[in-house]
Formats: sequence, C-alpha cells, structure tokens
Amino acid sequence: MNKNFDFKVNKTKCSKHGNYIAIDVDISQYSITLIVIYGPNTDRPSFFHEIQEVAEDFNTVHCIIVGDWNVALNPDLDTMNYLHVNNPRAREAVIQLMNELNLFDVWRVFHPTDVRFTWRQKSPLKQSRLDYLLASSGLLNTVLSTDISPGYRSDHSMISTSFKLCCVSLGRGYWKFNNSLLKDEIYVKLIKKVIDDTIEDYGCLPYNRENISNIHRQNIIFTISDQLFFETLLINIRGKSISYSSSIKKEKHNRERFLLGEIQHLENKYAEDSNMRDRIDTLKQELEAIREEKLKGNMIRSRVQWIDEGEKPSKFFLNLEKRNSANKLLSHVTNDENDDIYDQHAITEEVYNFYKE
Repeated sequence: MNKNFDFKVNKTKCSKHGNYIAIDVDISQYSITLIVIYGPNTDRPSFFHEIQEVAEDFNTVHCIIVGDWNVALNPDLDTMNYLHVNNPRAREAVIQLMNELNLFDVWRVFHPTDVRFTWRQKSPLKQSRLDYLLASSGLLNTVLSTDISPGYRSDHSMISTSFKLCCVSLGRGYWKFNNSLLKDEIYVKLIKKVIDDTIEDYGCLPYNRENISNIHRQNIIFTISDQLFFETLLINIRGKSISYSSSIKKEKHNRERFLLGEIQHLENKYAEDSNMRDRIDTLKQELEAIREEKLKGNMIRSRVQWIDEGEKPSKFFLNLEKRNSANKLLSHVTNDENDDIYDQHAITEEVYNFYKE
C-alpha cells in the first residue's frame, strides 16, 4: 500500500502458500477490499474460488484485485501464438468471479480494442496479457489512467492504474540542497559565476568588473551590510541551484519517457522481428540505470539509516519519505449538522468558518 495515502487497515488475510494477500482498508471515504495475487501456472479454478470467498467475506463497498493471474481473459486480444486457450477452467472461474463481484478489467475498459501484452516468451515466441487489475464498477469513475510499461528485471511488464480517491493539493514544502551537485562540474562553475556576479553587483563604486577580481574578497566593501549581502548571495545560489536541478530533472524525465515509449514501440514490433531484441535490451539497461539513480534518491529522502547490500528496497520501503505528509493530512471533517465533509475546498472553508466563529 502506497503510504502517500491516509488510510486505515481494518483486516488482513494471507495465503498459507504466499499466493495472495488481502486487506480491508479505508482510504478517504472509500471502503475497499484490496487483494494482490499470484495466480497458479496450472489450470486450478479452486484458487480463484478462494479469492472470491475472501472478497465476499470482507464484504466492503468496493473491491480491487490485481496481480499476475496467469490467465488471459480474451484469447483473441490478450494472447499471441497460443495454440489453445490457456488454463480454460481457471479462466471460467475468473469470469465467474468478475460477474459475482461486479468487477471490471480496468485496462480493457479504457482500451477496448488495443492488443498489448505483459508477458513474453522468447523461444518459441509467445505473448499474453496475464497481469491486470480488476475493480468494482463504483471505482471506474475515479480512474485517472491505466497503462502497461516495460518491466524491471522481469519477463513481465509493469501495469499501472491511477485512482483519484481524494482531492488534496499539497504546499510547496521545504527546499533542501542536493549535495551530489557538488560533484557536477557544470553546476560548480555556474555557482562560482553567481558568486562573482553578486560581488560585482554589490561592490562599492570604486570597484568595477575589470579590477574587482584582482582584489582580495576580504578587502571588498559592499554597498549593503555584510549580513544582507550574505543573505542575498544565498538567495541567488538557491535560485540558480533550483533552476539547474529542475532542468536536469526534466532532462532525465524526458529521457526516461523516451526510453519507455521506444521500448514499448519495439516490443510491439518484436512480435514480428526478433532481431529487435538486442536493441530493446540496450534501452532497458539505460532505463535501469536511470531508475537506479532514482532509487538512491528515494532511499536518502526516506532517511533510511542502513541498507542491505544486494537487497533491493521495496516500494513500501521507499515510500517512507511520504509518511509524514500523509499523517498530517486532514482527510475529512464533521460539521455542526453531523455531516462528514470530504471535499478539500469544503474542508478548508469549514475550518476557516470554525476558527472565525
């Protein structure tokens, strides 16, 4: 569960064999059963009957089931180079589960005719969409996006679905200097120029741009107090640091988006041309390097005191950096009429009126 949400877990249940974990969770005004599964490779419908029983036992308003199902729902759109329907009895059990719980394949709802795959076998070439997210009909209007992206060190692609369960806009927060910039030669040169320019801007009239560089800085007299000059210098350095960091971040983000798009394009083309595999692997290596750098930043911001070498941090582990803001979130209030208010603008107005009175 992403710790960026303010949530309350009411109940959990895990499979003895580690094939699923289910939680009854409250997120904002939504009561949701969330089940993450790893479906059996064999044609075993009993597993999906058990999943249905768990969801019915939790009996929440909404339900989300996501994971590697090892079952393709639509053989025509979700498989390639399969001679027969894979795990047909398990597929029937999944369809029954969807009908009984009123669940929808979110990706297929938003992409009714697209042919995309989440799993590939190289030789002989086989592809299928085995990973997907099922959600209750009442959650479909909260879906912002759903997509299939290249996987990370896996033969499966990554599926992502964004829900808008709570409308919260966060403030600007605090700026913290990224000391890794000190190893960036371009950044160091920029900051040295900022220092020189600030000295020239506030040096007394006897100094000019031609001779001020020849004067020892301890001997320079400024048109403003030393304290004010120092604060001005820090502001200028901060502004240049933010703009430089933003440009670098944007550049890396654009490169990552390009790599994702190029990999997706080539993987679709790979269905017909196996020679593209080397090109795809090269792009994935570059994408992995970018993600490794992002992981390191997440670990630093989460204030982790130690990291096991050779063990990759999980998403749960990395989202430690978001917990404090989630704990401070005012997700709803109750007014004088005993009505619960969840809309952020209405909450702000209610709080304002409360303290005004």
